[in-house]
Amino acid sequence: MRQRNSYRWALTVALLAGALSAMAQQDDGPILRPRKPTSKPMGAKLLVFCDLACNWKLDGEAKGRIDAGGSVKAMVELGQHIVTAVTEDGADQVSQLIESKTDLQTAVKIELKLVRDSRLRTEEERRGKAEQQAKDRTEQEARDKAAKVERDTSERERQERERKVLEDAARTVPSPKASVPPKSQDEQHRGVWVAGHGSAQFSSVYMELLDFLSTSGVEIANFGPQKLTNTQEAGLIPLSSLIEMLPKAGANSLLYIKVEQGEIMLGGYVRATVYFQCFDITGRLLWDEKVISGAVNGADARMNFIMRPGWRRKLTPHIGKPGLLLRQGQEDGTPEPKK
Repeated sequence: MRQRNSYRWALTVALLAGALSAMAQQDDGPILRPRKPTSKPMGAKLLVFCDLACNWKLDGEAKGRIDAGGSVKAMVELGQHIVTAVTEDGADQVSQLIESKTDLQTAVKIELKLVRDSRLRTEEERRGKAEQQAKDRTEQEARDKAAKVERDTSERERQERERKVLEDAARTVPSPKASVPPKSQDEQHRGVWVAGHGSAQFSSVYMELLDFLSTSGVEIANFGPQKLTNTQEAGLIPLSSLIEMLPKAGANSLLYIKVEQGEIMLGGYVRATVYFQCFDITGRLLWDEKVISGAVNGADARMNFIMRPGWRRKLTPHIGKPGLLLRQGQEDGTPEPKK
């Protein structure tokens, strides 16, 4: 009987101990492994060199001054950064992109001297070019001025030569009345001076005109081709100058002719327009005429001009009147103009 009761008590104690152990495990929760502590990332070192004295920035933030050939250190986070250096005068600047991948030191060398030397060379070249251009302009202006002076001098000399030629021609004109006692100024017939200029046909027109006036009894003060056919070589004497020369040339009027070349016609003929202007010794215009129907061409210019009598009909009414006075002894009987 006693043994049976002992067995019951031992079983009860074992069941209670198991129940208590299970309850204790539920209160404490699941058993977990301990976590390892994480290490906080460290910064990187940055070493900046500069060959000229400068002020530097890191990612746009001013960091101070670096002496020429000096260096500074700074701590940066891992990753990309922009280092900028500017010379103290602000004329030159360099920016560099760097990347710190580890906590090891990263060195950056800023070369401002190369940038400064390049800028100075460019400025020197620009100054040299500007100075050369200014020098060239000055020399060109001097050449232009000298050329103008030379042209003006040549023009004055040419005009003086022309004036002397006309004066010499006037002095060498034979006077048929040299042995006749001088008459009063009103009775003197000093004749008309024939001059002008124009195209290549001028010479033929001029000579035919002198022949017509001479055969019509007009007193002509000049003999031979007193003309200007090439204005580039001999120039064009102004009308005022010619009129001023009339008294010295022994003339009391001026018949000025101008020949203008027109259209080229069939057969190679060139139509010409001839202008006649007659002035008295004071420069007053006495009369003027214009002929358009004359046609002239090369070696046959004179012949072709003669074949067109329209210009003679234009001049005939003026013969024997002021500007085209007749020779001495023919005033009362005017000869028939040449046909």
